Amino acid sequence: MKKKKPSETTKKIIWICLANGFAWVWCSYLLAWCDKVQIAESLSQVAVSEIVGVVLAYCVKSAIENLSKNNRWPDKADSETPLSGEEQEVKNG
Repeated sequence: MKKKKPSETTKKIIWICLANGFAWVWCSYLLAWCDKVQIAESLSQVAVSEIVGVVLAYCVKSAIENLSKNNRWPDKADSETPLSGEEQEVKNG
């Protein structure tokens, strides 16, 4: 059985939230067309806030993940540094 990555689950949740936000925007247009202007205006504000919030949250999460993956912290082993002769012998056994 193949285990799903957490990022795939997060992406699905993000897409569901975005679809929900866009559905709310279209519902607000429908309400405005039915002369429910005050409700439509409130719903549009909430929907746009949700869309912007979800996108910002995903961007922050993605930026943190990229920084974590590509950092050069002293405690992180640098895989690009060539091994010395002794280290190469130990590695090769």
